[in-house]
Amino acid sequence: MSRYVKGPIQARSPFLSRIWEFRGPDGPLAKVQRSVRDRSSRIILTDESEWQIEPAGWGRLVLSDETGETIGEATRDSLSGRSWQISGRAFGYDLTVDSMLRRRWSLGPSGSPIATLHGGILSFNTMRIETGLPIPLEALLLAWHPIVRAWEAASAGRGR
Repeated sequence: MSRYVKGPIQARSPFLSRIWEFRGPDGPLAKVQRSVRDRSSRIILTDESEWQIEPAGWGRLVLSDETGETIGEATRDSLSGRSWQISGRAFGYDLTVDSMLRRRWSLGPSGSPIATLHGGILSFNTMRIETGLPIPLEALLLAWHPIVRAWEAASAGRGR
């Protein structure tokens, strides 16, 4: 079952930390702990359930729930990493770069963005997400991963 989020969302990580916190207008949404060793991210939701984002080959990420079932996937669409397909049980979105210089990305159905992701210009430890319509938290996290971990997201990881 997808968890939907809406409104301004902040993602922050303290300097030199591997832990990110996602907050929406109503409070915390999730904490994410990045692992440099295996290029994965462990997600702890507010209800204490856990998800995991892992590389699954070149240009492919898989989001699994605590039972190991795949609940979402991100697939790189371009060699430059400027376009990704983000999909899950109840959604399918395009993640495309609007400006690499300003670190701004769009997420939504093809040609119709419903969310904008703004990376920090002076800091790679912040991201602001603006969405007028509810979007699945799974989609948001799968979009966040290749943006903040671009050099890792495209690399080949454990094959599935």
